[in-house]
Amino acid sequence: MSSDEFDIQLENGDMLFVPPKQDSVNVVGQVQVATSHIFRAGLSAQDYIDLSGGIQRQADDERIYVIKANGAVEIPSAGNWFSEGNLEILPGDTVVVPLDSAYMSNLSLWSSVTRIVYQGAVALAAISKL
Repeated sequence: MSSDEFDIQLENGDMLFVPPKQDSVNVVGQVQVATSHIFRAGLSAQDYIDLSGGIQRQADDERIYVIKANGAVEIPSAGNWFSEGNLEILPGDTVVVPLDSAYMSNLSLWSSVTRIVYQGAVALAAISKL
């Protein structure tokens, strides 16, 4: 990348906001405690996840990704996240542990089944009244 790519023309009245440098790494999603950690050089995404108590049961640990401080999203190129040791975590980055879309707790399952049975019973009752 050349520095010309980042040249921005400002016009009269434009304002340029430079946010303060962040010294933390955020961990969000399906972890025990979603929080921010003070940046420590050399720690991996897995290290920051471990500092947040590890992943929850419903986490999709194969689709973890990092939102870089500049807004770019980095997804491991190989199928296994933890075999990729070259993803550098920097201050301001956010490690995201997504929900496994196939996960459905027993409570959610039975809630859905109960709702369907109830709605079916209401529909049958309404039809029988006709």
